[in-house]
Amino acid sequence: MRFMVDGAEVVVTARDVEHRLHGVIAEPRQRWGVRVNGTVFPVKQAFEVVTGLPRSRFTSQTASRNLGRLGFELVGQVEPRESPPRVKDVTTADSGGDDVWCREANVQAAVVDHLRARGWRVLSTADTERRERGIDVLATREAVMVAIEVKGYPERRYADPARSHETKPTHPSNQARHWYAQAVLTAMVTRSERPDDQAVIALPDVRRYRDLYRRTRSSLDTCGISLWWVTRDGTVTE
Repeated sequence: MRFMVDGAEVVVTARDVEHRLHGVIAEPRQRWGVRVNGTVFPVKQAFEVVTGLPRSRFTSQTASRNLGRLGFELVGQVEPRESPPRVKDVTTADSGGDDVWCREANVQAAVVDHLRARGWRVLSTADTERRERGIDVLATREAVMVAIEVKGYPERRYADPARSHETKPTHPSNQARHWYAQAVLTAMVTRSERPDDQAVIALPDVRRYRDLYRRTRSSLDTCGISLWWVTRDGTVTE
């Protein structure tokens, strides 16, 4: 596989990775790990040994992404977190109701289930409730990588129990427009930074998002950005 790291071209195969890490003693793993030859190495240690580049020239995310694309198992916090329970007793998101099923965490859980059922290996999932930065869902299958940006649908009231009695000043429909715009921008950045990967936006299947997609579909197609719809029962349509 050929890729660029901080301006340096790197050409490496999975066999190269296994050979270069053979006999290397793994350092204590901090956050991200990769399993090679039955041993879990910190991703930055492994990537440094394999590429010969100093750790100051790349991030853990860069190391994880490229090692994952080579087919190696990523472990630690990049492993899929336990999906929150999906609640289906809801009203209607189309009118901006307080719909639990279309919260971001539940939409993400449906997407992860969909991927696994179709043979994708989920490499990482972001903690949406803690607003963790980075790609929401990263998965691979047959040397193809997909990077998914997930959005829920805004609720009228705050999710924070301490403020659950308060109504948000911004109407859900207006806030949904902003969330959609954020998702599109993130997907465009992903396409620029990860040109070899598929860029996907996953949204709850509601009228407001359908309308926004109808008005932007040709532009998204031009950019190579796909959109997946998640329904109330957790079905995902690509």
